[in-house]
Amino acid sequence: MGYAHRNTNYGELHELNTGRLFVFTLSLAFWLKNNLLRGLRIAYKHCMETTKLTLHASWEEVKEKIKERNIGLTDEDLIYEPGQEDALLERLAKKMNRSKEEVKQFIESISYNKDVAS
Repeated sequence: MGYAHRNTNYGELHELNTGRLFVFTLSLAFWLKNNLLRGLRIAYKHCMETTKLTLHASWEEVKEKIKERNIGLTDEDLIYEPGQEDALLERLAKKMNRSKEEVKQFIESISYNKDVAS
C-alpha cells in the first residue's frame, strides 16, 4: 500500500494505511450494494414478466390432447385466455404436481407435435 519514507514514523504510516483501507472498504460496500440491488431488480423483473405460450395448434386441439393425457384435468382447469398464461400454468402446475416451466414445455410440446407428449 504505502512505504515508509525516511522521515515518516510507522505510526503515521499505519494511520495512512488504515484510512486507505477504510475508504476502500466503504467503496467496496457501496459497489456491492448497488450491484446486488441491480441484480435483484433484474431477477425480480424477470420473475414478474408474464410467461408467453407458443402454440402451434389451436388451444381447443391442445386442450383435448392434454385431457387425453391427464384424465384428472377438467375444462375449468384448462380455461385459457391470451395474456393469462401465468394463471393457467399455475393451476396446471398444482394439479399435475410439476413446475410451471415443465407444464409450459409440456403444452408447447403437444402443440408443436400435434400429438400427445410424454
